[in-house]
Order: sequence, then structure tokens, then C-alpha cells
Amino acid sequence: MIESYYFRFIYVPAPYSSEKLCNVLVECLMDWNIDTKLSTITLDNSSTNDKMVDKIKDKLHLGSLLRDETLLHMCCCAHVKT
Repeated sequence: MIESYYFRFIYVPAPYSSEKLCNVLVECLMDWNIDTKLSTITLDNSSTNDKMVDKIKDKLHLGSLLRDETLLHMCCCAHVKT
């Protein structure tokens, strides 16, 4: 089994909004042709990111996602406050 890793750094000018971040991320996923191969997104625990994930779910074809037509949103353990 061949593992693939994708990294891309994109400058997104402030102020950030969930809509702006969603558009940039979805564009990257589609450019790489992995928008239908997605199963998990890991982000820090920002309320903007929570809203962004909801918008991403609206833009992607959930029926073609790997994980039973759902997208798993996880918070990065390094950013979770206890």
C-alpha cells in the first residue's frame, strides 16, 4: 500500500472568516482531486474552524466520502484545553 501525503501552504489574508477559509480549503482539495477521498479533518479548536467544517460539508459531495458519507472533524490534541 502506497501512502500519500499532501501539504500546501497558502497565504490567506486577514481578517479570516469561515467562508474565506472554506473556499480556500475546498479549492485545494479539488485541485488535488482528493475532495472525494477525504475522511478526516484535524484543526485547532477555533469557533471559526467549527463553522468552516459545516460549510465544507455543504460544498462537498458527502455521498462520495470515504467514511460512510460523513466527515470526521477532530480537534488537534495539542490545542485542546483541559
